[in-house]
Amino acid sequence: LLAELVSPLAARIVSVLSSEKFIGSEWYMEPLELEDGRHIRAKPRNPLIRLQDAADSAQSYQAYMAGLQAFPDVVPGIVNRSGYAGAFLKDNGFPDDMLAGRDAQAEFEAAVRLKMAGTVAALRLEQQEAEQQEADHAELVA
Repeated sequence: LLAELVSPLAARIVSVLSSEKFIGSEWYMEPLELEDGRHIRAKPRNPLIRLQDAADSAQSYQAYMAGLQAFPDVVPGIVNRSGYAGAFLKDNGFPDDMLAGRDAQAEFEAAVRLKMAGTVAALRLEQQEAEQQEADHAELVA
């Protein structure tokens, strides 16, 4: 029981001391990271804490989906989707060692952006071709 009380307190202390607000302070603490850039996080033993993580994750998912419905063009551009997906999986019990590191996530995000850019360019080209066809048709009619 004592470990369950101390773990959240220790995690909060580390979170506060490693926040940007403490940079330059004598109490500032570098965030605890692995070599691949993933943050170290204590895994709670208490099932109630794990259930709370899952509930928080579900709430963030609902907020994300509501944002997508309200602003479908904006939300994908401002959300770090691979980071969000990793946090969602961790909060729902997915093993950390099965997740790709930041380098692999960055490569995936770059590939997705490149594919989206290609799709946007193709749509613009189709639109320009359609506009040109309309202009040619208008000249023939006139």
